[in-house]
Amino acid sequence: MNKKKKKAFARELIGLLADYTGCSIQKGGCPCNTCFFGLMDDLGIPAGVSVGFWRSALLLRGDYKIGEMERMIQKERRERASAVRRPLEDIIEKLVHGCELTKREQKTVDKFR
Repeated sequence: MNKKKKKAFARELIGLLADYTGCSIQKGGCPCNTCFFGLMDDLGIPAGVSVGFWRSALLLRGDYKIGEMERMIQKERRERASAVRRPLEDIIEKLVHGCELTKREQKTVDKFR
């Protein structure tokens, strides 16, 4: 798709989103994050999928280049993995040393049984 067609498509899509949400407060007449995700919720689209649509809108309106978006997504994935891994490492450390687990930690352990 050439740049002219891409810009026309982006304007049309953003216009439709603004029409459906009643919000055009952001760059290029795009709806705000809250209104966008409200529309996705109204359509029954799960939050995890909606994030992808929002990122696509950000790419289309020119907020990010594809490489920047990919790096941002990779960073989020690493942070999420780290947030899961750290508590598990703490639990393993406690189990190895015979320390008592908190109720929350015990629930996590029970999920793996």
